[in-house]
Amino acid sequence: MLQNIQNKIDRLIQTANSEFSNQNNVVSALVLYSRAYNLTSYLSRNDRIQIHEMLVRIAICWDILGNYENALDYLTKAIEQIKNISFLYIYKSVLERSLNKHRESLSDLKKYHSLVKAPSKEMNLELIFTIVYSYIKGGYDKEKIVKEINDYFEKYNQCTILLFL
Repeated sequence: MLQNIQNKIDRLIQTANSEFSNQNNVVSALVLYSRAYNLTSYLSRNDRIQIHEMLVRIAICWDILGNYENALDYLTKAIEQIKNISFLYIYKSVLERSLNKHRESLSDLKKYHSLVKAPSKEMNLELIFTIVYSYIKGGYDKEKIVKEINDYFEKYNQCTILLFL
């Protein structure tokens, strides 16, 4: 019985992946991922990695559909399953910023920074997002932002987003 449920979950995920990647059908993928996720409650032993992956994919679907609150909820659940995946904290920070949760957004940027052992010489995501957030927030000091962008380019390679600003 439990093997049948796991097989069903696997098939739902495989179909959802195809709907998302090959068919560009985000709604169908969301429904299939959600069904698979709901079936995991019937298993006596849950596969945390598989559940984590489903939760991230559900969050991405909600994000694409513009429901940032649901995206954030599912991403938070994914992080609870498997902690300390640095890029998920950047993603969470962006979602929080979209929902005007500035304090939480900055907290997750700090969490990202604490997880990254050796910052890349090609890009510093935390610094990029901090500069972009300052710009988006408005009421910014133009000279300060230009200086931060110049400092960034002196230390790291180019970044298209900062060039746009």
